Amino acid sequence: RAVTVLHYLNDVPPGERGPGYGGETWLPLATTDSACGAAHDDRAPHSAVLDPKAAVPGRDGVLVPPKAGDALVFFSFTDEGEVDFRSLHGGRPASRVKWVANQWLRLDLEEGPGTEGEKSARGGGAQAAVPKG
Repeated sequence: RAVTVLHYLNDVPPGERGPGYGGETWLPLATTDSACGAAHDDRAPHSAVLDPKAAVPGRDGVLVPPKAGDALVFFSFTDEGEVDFRSLHGGRPASRVKWVANQWLRLDLEEGPGTEGEKSARGGGAQAAVPKG
């Protein structure tokens, strides 16, 4: 999938244990610095996640609290077509039930519907033409 959209359907109160215990979506390798969005992070993709001492919710990465009506959008690939490990994510423990809807947009590398020279981006029953570039 090229793009993931997480739609948060209900509020979840923050956890009593602090950040990372309120049902947040955690992107441990992501950053809030939009200026570095184009830069590729060369850290080993899974080592920080598999070793709990290497990455800590609330200290490392980005925590997105679940709030009804919000949506989180992230891309799985860099502009160069490489896997963007910053999109690695997971759900943290919640203090109560959390409801989300996932929407995945995939790129079809075959010619898409519509004008010649377009690629097709499909997701959730919707279809859109994306100019080749």
